[in-house]
Order: sequence, then structure tokens, then C-alpha cells
Amino acid sequence: MRVASDGPQRLYRTVRAGADLEVFILDTRQYRSRNADQDGPAKTMLGERQLQWLLSGLTESTATWKVIVTTVPLSISKGGGLAVPGNDGWAGGTDGTGFERERQVIVDRILGQRVRNVVFLACDVHYVQANAYDPNGDGAPDFHEFVAGPLSAAPGRLTPASVGLHPTTLINEGGYMNFGLVRVTKSSFDVTVLDEAGATRFSHHLAAK
Repeated sequence: MRVASDGPQRLYRTVRAGADLEVFILDTRQYRSRNADQDGPAKTMLGERQLQWLLSGLTESTATWKVIVTTVPLSISKGGGLAVPGNDGWAGGTDGTGFERERQVIVDRILGQRVRNVVFLACDVHYVQANAYDPNGDGAPDFHEFVAGPLSAAPGRLTPASVGLHPTTLINEGGYMNFGLVRVTKSSFDVTVLDEAGATRFSHHLAAK
């Protein structure tokens, strides 16, 4: 992996593939607050510098498709119990933890600047989930998220998407090894999830807006 010129420890970066695709690879571990901290203005998943980099990048990108790669999902609560204090993903829980405030900052930028064709790719929960999100409640999806994996770890326990971003869940399925394939053109974004035998378990087509 190319070492960033402005810091050898910086992992977040963009990858541009022609006019049609820009990938924003996030570092959701190095700069984050403690999971057990209560959510609020002082809590961060990305750190201020990375957050501003992402917000500016989304606004300024001229690519047809803006893909955000995050190691933790947007709407699946992970942890937050006595055994694992604090939610590990963006979604919060009944204990008041999580990173929903910062997630909302990103969502507000997408909606406020009318950033089109945004797709989140995530993992970490060891099953397949896909959501079409309508956070402004106008009946039309504003962005999508696709979660896949694992390739070789134990399958995880299925959890429904939290309701904060008004998701329509396209699939929530587990119990098998899997991986995702993405095909991108100027006019389309196609996702396919295959299991360890190569059988297709899920596919979805998005048309560019």
C-alpha cells in the first residue's frame, strides 16, 4: 500500500478509477474515541481531520459513483452489553453509546449537498446484509449499504438494521462463508454475493442518478 506523503501512519485514502468511480477508504480504528464513551459532540469514529477529508471529498468528487469503504456497518448495533461495553459500529444502542452523531454529520452532507450515487461497503459482522436508506423520509433511497463476509471465520448472529436511517433491508442472511463482487460502469452499480461453493446468494442492481 502506498505510504501517504503527509503521514506514514495515515491509512485513509481515495482510489480513483477513471471518470466513473472514486473509492473513499476509511480508517475507523486509529482515531476513534472509546466505544464505551457516551455518544455526543466530543465522540468520534474518524477524528476531525479524516471527517473533514471525507466531507470535502464527497462534495468535490466528480466521479459518477462515490463508494465509502468502512470496516464497521452503518446500522448494525455491535456490543453495548455488560460483556462488551459500548457499541463498536456506527449504530448506537440502549446504553447511549455508538457513533450516530458523527454518522449523521456524514448523512447531512450527502443530503445537504445532494451528493448522488453514494454506496457504502462494510463488513465485520460475519453475515450478509444490504440496506437502501431513506433518511429524509421522502420515499426515495438516498444511498445504499452492502455488508458481506466472512471468508473463513465463524458466521455471526443476525441482527436487524436499526431504524434511525429509515432502512429498507434487501437481505439479512447468514450461516455460510461468502464474499462480494462489485461491477461498476458509468450507468450502473451491480453487487453480487457468492458463497464458498460459488453459488450466488444475492444480487442487486443500482442505476446511476
